[in-house]
Amino acid sequence: MGQPHTHGSWRVKPGREDDFVVAWREMASWSNDQFGEVGGARLLQDQKDPTRFYSVGSWPSNEAIEEWRAHPEFRRRIAAIEDLIESFTIDTLELRAEVGQFCAAAA
Repeated sequence: MGQPHTHGSWRVKPGREDDFVVAWREMASWSNDQFGEVGGARLLQDQKDPTRFYSVGSWPSNEAIEEWRAHPEFRRRIAAIEDLIESFTIDTLELRAEVGQFCAAAA
C-alpha cells in the first residue's frame, strides 16, 4: 500500500482568496504541530481561476488521517474556513507513482 495523502478541492468566495490562504496555512500548521511531521502540505491556486484552490498533504498512515479528521479542533478550523468558501471536497488518496522531487516551496 502506498503512502496516504489528503486532497482538497476548494472554491473560495471571490475577494476572500488571501483570507483563505491564511486560514488554510493556520490549519496546516496546527495539523503539523498536533500530529507530528505529517510529511508536508501544499496549497495550489489555479492561475486561470483564482477562486479555485487544491491542497495536498502526505501522512504516515490512514489512522493518522482518521484521528486528524475526528479531532474537535479540526472541525472548528474547517467551520472557520467554511465562511470563506462556496464549496469544498476532501478526499483520501494513495500514492501509486512518483517521479523526481518537488522543488522548494516559495516563502
